[in-house]
Amino acid sequence: MSATLISVIMPTYNRADYLMPAIKSVLDQDAPCELELIIVDDCSTDATENSIRGIKDARVKYLKNHKNIGAAASRNRGIELASGQYIAFIDSDTYWYKNKLSDQLALMEQCRGSNVKVIYSGFRKQQRNGWKSVPAEFHDGSLSDLLLNGNFIDTPSALVEADTLRKVGCFDEKLPRFQDWDLFLRISEISEFLSVKAPLLDSLTLADAISANDKARNIALIRIYEKYSNRFAAREKSDRRMIAKIINSYLLLGDSSSAREFLSANFKKLRVVDGLVWKLICQLPKGSVKWLNQVFKRL
Repeated sequence: MSATLISVIMPTYNRADYLMPAIKSVLDQDAPCELELIIVDDCSTDATENSIRGIKDARVKYLKNHKNIGAAASRNRGIELASGQYIAFIDSDTYWYKNKLSDQLALMEQCRGSNVKVIYSGFRKQQRNGWKSVPAEFHDGSLSDLLLNGNFIDTPSALVEADTLRKVGCFDEKLPRFQDWDLFLRISEISEFLSVKAPLLDSLTLADAISANDKARNIALIRIYEKYSNRFAAREKSDRRMIAKIINSYLLLGDSSSAREFLSANFKKLRVVDGLVWKLICQLPKGSVKWLNQVFKRL
Protein backbone atom coordinates (compact mmCIF):
# COMPACT_ATOMS: atom_id res chain seq x y z
CA MET A 1 0.00 0.00 0.00
CA SER A 2 1.34 3.41 -0.95
CA ALA A 3 1.80 6.03 1.77
CA THR A 4 -1.03 8.46 2.46
CA LEU A 5 -0.59 11.74 0.59
CA ILE A 6 -1.47 14.97 2.35
CA SER A 7 -1.78 18.13 0.27
CA VAL A 8 -0.94 21.32 2.14
CA ILE A 9 -2.31 24.56 0.67
CA MET A 10 -0.61 27.88 1.43
CA PRO A 11 -2.00 31.15 0.03
CA THR A 12 0.35 34.11 0.37
CA TYR A 13 0.53 37.77 -0.53
CA ASN A 14 3.52 40.02 0.14
CA ARG A 15 4.69 38.04 3.16
CA ALA A 16 8.26 37.31 2.06
CA ASP A 17 9.58 38.24 5.52
CA TYR A 18 7.50 35.51 7.20
CA LEU A 19 7.24 32.90 4.47
CA MET A 20 10.29 30.70 4.91
CA PRO A 21 9.75 29.63 8.55
CA ALA A 22 6.16 28.70 7.67
CA ILE A 23 7.32 26.61 4.70
CA LYS A 24 10.02 24.95 6.78
CA SER A 25 7.47 24.01 9.43
CA VAL A 26 5.57 22.03 6.78
CA LEU A 27 8.59 20.36 5.20
CA ASP A 28 9.94 19.36 8.64
CA GLN A 29 6.80 17.43 9.64
CA ASP A 30 7.48 14.03 11.19
CA ALA A 31 4.26 12.48 9.82
CA PRO A 32 4.60 8.99 8.24
CA CYS A 33 3.10 10.16 4.97
CA GLU A 34 3.92 11.77 1.67
CA LEU A 35 3.52 15.53 1.40
CA GLU A 36 2.94 18.09 -1.30
CA LEU A 37 3.01 21.78 -0.45
CA ILE A 38 1.09 23.89 -2.94
CA ILE A 39 1.93 27.58 -2.55
CA VAL A 40 -0.45 29.97 -4.29
CA ASP A 41 1.12 33.42 -4.61
CA ASP A 42 -1.69 35.96 -4.92
CA CYS A 43 0.27 38.26 -7.24
CA SER A 44 2.83 39.40 -4.66
CA THR A 45 5.02 42.37 -5.50
CA ASP A 46 7.77 41.69 -2.95
CA ALA A 47 10.48 38.99 -2.92
CA THR A 48 8.01 36.12 -2.47
CA GLU A 49 8.56 34.51 -5.88
CA ASN A 50 12.36 34.59 -5.69
CA SER A 51 12.29 33.14 -2.18
CA ILE A 52 10.08 30.22 -3.14
CA ARG A 53 11.83 29.43 -6.40
CA GLY A 54 15.05 29.11 -4.44
CA ILE A 55 13.67 26.14 -2.47
CA LYS A 56 15.20 22.87 -3.64
CA ASP A 57 12.52 20.43 -2.56
CA ALA A 58 10.39 18.46 -5.02
CA ARG A 59 7.46 18.51 -2.61
CA VAL A 60 7.00 22.25 -3.13
CA LYS A 61 4.74 23.36 -5.99
CA TYR A 62 4.48 27.06 -6.76
CA LEU A 63 1.96 28.96 -8.83
CA LYS A 64 1.38 32.68 -9.09
CA ASN A 65 -1.97 34.33 -9.77
CA HIS A 66 -2.00 36.81 -12.65
CA LYS A 67 -3.99 39.20 -10.48
CA ASN A 68 -4.89 39.49 -6.80
CA ILE A 69 -7.94 37.28 -6.19
CA GLY A 70 -7.92 36.93 -2.40
CA ALA A 71 -7.10 34.16 0.05
CA ALA A 72 -10.31 32.16 -0.41
CA ALA A 73 -9.97 31.98 -4.20
CA SER A 74 -6.27 31.21 -3.86
CA ARG A 75 -7.00 28.32 -1.49
CA ASN A 76 -9.62 27.02 -3.93
CA ARG A 77 -7.09 27.16 -6.74
CA GLY A 78 -4.72 25.11 -4.62
CA ILE A 79 -7.45 22.59 -3.81
CA GLU A 80 -8.10 22.12 -7.53
CA LEU A 81 -4.47 21.03 -7.99
CA ALA A 82 -4.26 18.92 -4.82
CA SER A 83 -3.72 15.19 -5.21
CA GLY A 84 -3.89 14.18 -1.57
CA GLN A 85 -6.44 12.05 0.23
CA TYR A 86 -6.39 14.71 2.93
CA ILE A 87 -5.95 18.46 2.70
CA ALA A 88 -4.45 20.80 5.28
CA PHE A 89 -3.96 24.55 5.21
CA ILE A 90 -1.23 26.84 6.44
CA ASP A 91 -0.91 30.60 6.22
CA SER A 92 2.35 32.40 5.60
CA ASP A 93 2.26 33.85 9.13
CA THR A 94 1.60 30.47 10.78
CA TYR A 95 4.09 27.90 12.05
CA TRP A 96 3.19 24.26 12.57
CA TYR A 97 4.71 22.16 15.33
CA LYS A 98 6.67 19.18 14.04
CA ASN A 99 4.04 16.68 15.19
CA LYS A 100 1.08 18.58 13.77
CA LEU A 101 0.22 16.25 10.92
CA SER A 102 1.35 13.03 12.62
CA ASP A 103 -1.00 13.59 15.57
CA GLN A 104 -3.91 14.45 13.30
CA LEU A 105 -3.27 11.66 10.82
CA ALA A 106 -3.15 9.10 13.65
CA LEU A 107 -6.61 10.20 14.79
CA MET A 108 -7.93 10.24 11.24
CA GLU A 109 -6.75 6.68 10.69
CA GLN A 110 -8.40 5.59 13.95
CA CYS A 111 -11.67 7.07 12.65
CA ARG A 112 -11.52 5.29 9.31
CA GLY A 113 -15.00 4.06 8.41
CA SER A 114 -16.73 6.61 10.66
CA ASN A 115 -18.32 9.94 9.75
CA VAL A 116 -15.37 11.94 11.14
CA LYS A 117 -13.89 13.79 8.18
CA VAL A 118 -12.20 16.71 9.99
CA ILE A 119 -9.52 16.65 12.67
CA TYR A 120 -8.76 20.05 14.19
CA SER A 121 -6.42 21.16 16.94
CA GLY A 122 -5.75 23.95 19.36
CA PHE A 123 -3.27 26.68 18.49
CA ARG A 124 -1.44 29.57 20.10
CA LYS A 125 -2.49 33.05 18.98
CA GLN A 126 -0.03 35.90 19.36
CA GLN A 127 -1.24 38.59 21.75
CA ARG A 128 0.20 41.97 22.65
CA ASN A 129 1.75 40.55 25.83
CA GLY A 130 2.48 36.96 24.85
CA TRP A 131 0.53 33.99 23.54
CA LYS A 132 -3.01 32.76 24.13
CA SER A 133 -4.03 29.12 23.66
CA VAL A 134 -7.33 28.72 21.79
CA PRO A 135 -9.99 27.50 21.68
CA ALA A 136 -10.87 27.72 25.35
CA GLU A 137 -13.01 24.59 24.97
CA PHE A 138 -12.86 21.70 22.50
CA HIS A 139 -15.89 19.97 21.02
CA ASP A 140 -16.15 16.66 19.18
CA GLY A 141 -18.84 14.88 17.20
CA SER A 142 -21.66 16.72 15.45
CA LEU A 143 -20.93 20.45 15.63
CA SER A 144 -23.74 21.72 13.41
CA ASP A 145 -25.51 23.59 16.22
CA LEU A 146 -22.42 24.71 18.15
CA LEU A 147 -20.82 26.32 15.10
CA LEU A 148 -23.83 28.60 14.68
CA ASN A 149 -22.65 30.41 17.82
CA GLY A 150 -19.30 31.23 16.22
CA ASN A 151 -16.22 29.57 14.82
CA PHE A 152 -13.64 27.92 17.08
CA ILE A 153 -11.75 26.03 14.35
CA ASP A 154 -8.84 27.84 12.72
CA THR A 155 -8.22 26.96 9.08
CA PRO A 156 -4.51 26.07 9.59
CA SER A 157 -5.48 23.79 12.49
CA ALA A 158 -7.67 21.51 10.36
CA LEU A 159 -6.96 18.31 8.46
CA VAL A 160 -9.88 17.58 6.12
CA GLU A 161 -10.77 14.66 3.90
CA ALA A 162 -10.38 15.98 0.34
CA ASP A 163 -13.61 14.42 -0.97
CA THR A 164 -15.62 16.03 1.84
CA LEU A 165 -14.05 19.42 1.17
CA ARG A 166 -14.93 19.27 -2.50
CA LYS A 167 -18.41 17.97 -1.79
CA VAL A 168 -19.37 21.10 0.16
CA GLY A 169 -17.94 23.45 -2.46
CA CYS A 170 -14.67 24.60 -0.82
CA PHE A 171 -14.31 28.24 0.27
CA ASP A 172 -16.90 30.94 -0.47
CA GLU A 173 -14.99 33.49 -2.54
CA LYS A 174 -17.65 36.15 -2.00
CA LEU A 175 -16.93 36.36 1.71
CA PRO A 176 -14.35 39.01 2.66
CA ARG A 177 -13.92 37.37 6.11
CA PHE A 178 -14.96 34.27 8.06
CA GLN A 179 -14.42 31.94 5.10
CA ASP A 180 -13.28 29.28 7.58
CA TRP A 181 -16.43 29.62 9.70
CA ASP A 182 -18.60 29.38 6.60
CA LEU A 183 -16.72 26.31 5.36
CA PHE A 184 -17.01 24.44 8.65
CA LEU A 185 -20.70 25.34 8.90
CA ARG A 186 -21.24 23.57 5.58
CA ILE A 187 -19.02 20.62 6.47
CA SER A 188 -20.87 20.21 9.79
CA GLU A 189 -24.01 19.33 7.84
CA ILE A 190 -22.42 16.12 6.50
CA SER A 191 -19.49 15.32 8.81
CA GLU A 192 -18.48 14.92 12.42
CA PHE A 193 -15.34 16.49 13.91
CA LEU A 194 -12.63 15.30 16.26
CA SER A 195 -10.03 17.44 18.02
CA VAL A 196 -6.44 17.20 19.20
CA LYS A 197 -6.84 18.95 22.53
CA ALA A 198 -3.51 20.75 22.50
CA PRO A 199 -1.86 23.53 20.45
CA LEU A 200 -0.21 22.23 17.28
CA LEU A 201 0.71 25.58 15.70
CA ASP A 202 1.50 29.22 16.37
CA SER A 203 -0.33 32.04 14.60
CA LEU A 204 1.12 35.55 14.39
CA THR A 205 -1.04 38.67 14.60
CA LEU A 206 0.01 41.11 11.87
CA ALA A 207 -1.14 44.70 11.49
CA ASP A 208 -2.34 44.23 7.89
CA ALA A 209 -4.37 41.09 8.59
CA ILE A 210 -7.92 41.02 7.19
CA SER A 211 -9.15 40.25 10.73
CA ALA A 212 -8.53 43.91 11.56
CA ASN A 213 -10.96 45.07 8.85
CA ASP A 214 -14.28 46.08 10.45
CA LYS A 215 -16.02 46.67 7.11
CA ALA A 216 -15.14 43.17 5.92
CA ARG A 217 -16.43 41.79 9.22
CA ASN A 218 -19.79 43.52 8.79
CA ILE A 219 -20.26 42.35 5.21
CA ALA A 220 -19.30 38.76 6.05
CA LEU A 221 -21.57 38.52 9.10
CA ILE A 222 -24.57 39.69 7.09
CA ARG A 223 -23.86 37.24 4.29
CA ILE A 224 -23.45 34.30 6.67
CA TYR A 225 -26.68 35.24 8.47
CA GLU A 226 -28.50 35.28 5.14
CA LYS A 227 -26.91 32.03 3.89
CA TYR A 228 -27.87 30.08 7.00
CA SER A 229 -31.10 31.89 7.85
CA ASN A 230 -33.04 28.63 8.20
CA ARG A 231 -30.49 27.14 10.58
CA PHE A 232 -30.36 30.31 12.69
CA ALA A 233 -34.16 30.56 12.76
CA ALA A 234 -34.35 27.04 14.20
CA ARG A 235 -32.09 27.94 17.14
CA GLU A 236 -33.27 31.04 18.98
CA LYS A 237 -30.17 31.50 21.14
CA SER A 238 -27.81 31.33 18.15
CA ASP A 239 -30.12 33.63 16.20
CA ARG A 240 -30.07 36.25 18.98
CA ARG A 241 -26.29 36.00 19.23
CA MET A 242 -25.88 36.57 15.50
CA ILE A 243 -28.23 39.55 15.49
CA ALA A 244 -26.16 41.10 18.28
CA LYS A 245 -22.94 40.50 16.33
CA ILE A 246 -24.33 42.27 13.28
CA ILE A 247 -25.61 45.25 15.28
CA ASN A 248 -22.22 45.52 16.95
CA SER A 249 -20.42 45.31 13.59
CA TYR A 250 -22.43 48.28 12.29
CA LEU A 251 -21.62 50.28 15.44
CA LEU A 252 -17.90 49.52 15.13
CA LEU A 253 -18.08 51.15 11.70
CA GLY A 254 -19.79 54.20 13.21
CA ASP A 255 -22.96 53.38 11.25
CA SER A 256 -25.49 53.76 14.06
CA SER A 257 -28.30 54.38 11.57
CA SER A 258 -27.91 50.93 9.98
CA ALA A 259 -27.48 49.39 13.43
CA ARG A 260 -30.81 50.85 14.60
CA GLU A 261 -32.50 49.80 11.37
CA PHE A 262 -31.26 46.21 11.70
CA LEU A 263 -32.23 46.17 15.39
CA SER A 264 -35.72 47.40 14.57
CA ALA A 265 -36.18 44.74 11.87
CA ASN A 266 -35.14 41.96 14.26
CA PHE A 267 -36.33 43.35 17.61
CA LYS A 268 -39.03 40.70 18.08
CA LYS A 269 -36.40 37.93 17.88
CA LEU A 270 -34.54 39.33 20.88
CA ARG A 271 -35.44 39.15 24.54
CA VAL A 272 -37.02 42.46 25.60
CA VAL A 273 -34.19 43.37 27.98
CA ASP A 274 -31.55 42.65 25.33
CA GLY A 275 -33.40 44.72 22.76
CA LEU A 276 -33.64 47.68 25.12
CA VAL A 277 -29.93 47.43 26.00
CA TRP A 278 -29.03 47.46 22.32
CA LYS A 279 -31.24 50.50 21.79
CA LEU A 280 -29.18 52.31 24.42
CA ILE A 281 -25.86 51.12 22.96
CA CYS A 282 -26.94 52.36 19.53
CA GLN A 283 -26.95 55.87 20.99
CA LEU A 284 -23.28 55.68 22.02
CA PRO A 285 -20.45 57.22 19.96
CA LYS A 286 -18.17 54.87 18.01
CA GLY A 287 -15.30 55.33 20.48
CA SER A 288 -17.43 54.15 23.39
CA VAL A 289 -18.55 51.08 21.44
CA LYS A 290 -14.94 50.17 20.68
CA TRP A 291 -14.08 50.58 24.37
CA LEU A 292 -16.93 48.28 25.38
CA ASN A 293 -15.75 45.67 22.89
CA GLN A 294 -12.26 45.75 24.36
CA VAL A 295 -13.64 45.40 27.88
CA PHE A 296 -15.72 42.33 26.97
CA LYS A 297 -12.75 40.73 25.19
CA ARG A 298 -10.76 40.91 28.42
CA LEU A 299 -13.51 39.36 30.53
